[in-house]
Amino acid sequence: MRTFLLTSGIMLKRSLGSRELHWVSALFPVLILLLSPWNMVPAHMVSLCALLPSVYLVTGWHRSGSRAGLMGLLFRTDSAGGVKVSEIAFPAIAGTVLSSAAALALGWPPLWQFWITAPLTALSFSLILSVTEEKLKFPGRYALGLLWIWGISRPSNASMNGGILVATDYPGRVLFASPESGGTHPDSFVLASLILVLIAFGSYSLPGRK
Repeated sequence: MRTFLLTSGIMLKRSLGSRELHWVSALFPVLILLLSPWNMVPAHMVSLCALLPSVYLVTGWHRSGSRAGLMGLLFRTDSAGGVKVSEIAFPAIAGTVLSSAAALALGWPPLWQFWITAPLTALSFSLILSVTEEKLKFPGRYALGLLWIWGISRPSNASMNGGILVATDYPGRVLFASPESGGTHPDSFVLASLILVLIAFGSYSLPGRK
């Protein structure tokens, strides 16, 4: 727990001191308002809440002096491995809490599938962003950004298969799933989020990571 609190505090302090991260984080809600169909804005905002903590905390973290100093300090202790767990868990927990609060703020209890999909999506994105920041950096950021933009700009009546492909939008989509009108069943998002987290863990576990 001490390592988790230490890592989380350092990650948050670094992000709070970055003006670029403030601007980037503020840009996402604006893009949703500009690009999303109006009836899908609430869903996209809920999904954004699951992803935004990872964007805010993980972007630039792996190449930062803050992480290098922390790993150097704990290199000879068993806590060094705890840093790697904490830097994934903290953004995932924050994304789960934030998206859950946003879903409840919409005024009705979310479907039970949401309580599975939201944490799995937040964890998956934390893992995937961590890998891309460490290995791909700018190409990875662009690819994830384009996927997210494609997801928020799709019409609300787009095909079922297309909705499942937009992995960044699972938490919000499951809230507004309407299988009775030909839409995607909420259970599909649960299955898709399980597959996504397995893929994310597989990518994160590849050899050669620091």
